[in-house]
Amino acid sequence: MIALAANAATPSAPAEPERAAWYACLEDYAQVAMASTGTTATIALQTEQACGAERKAYQVALWRSRTVGGDAAALTARFGHEDRAAYEHVIGFVERLR
Repeated sequence: MIALAANAATPSAPAEPERAAWYACLEDYAQVAMASTGTTATIALQTEQACGAERKAYQVALWRSRTVGGDAAALTARFGHEDRAAYEHVIGFVERLR
């Protein structure tokens, strides 16, 4: 029973809480930016700038995780993928809201 409780409390992916906070910020800010900006790409760029602290927190948590284990090249590769995924998420989110 204790092992099950410990497994339930452990996030399924490394740095998942930080990633969730980053995506929540992206979605919140995208809704705000939609009121003042016309293009979807501009909204995505503005959300990236507005959520820099959350992105950095996720990056630091990933750096400390066993996924990249302090390997700068692995972190750069992983974050290239994460940045593209976040950009595509915001684009899709804005398109769904429109």
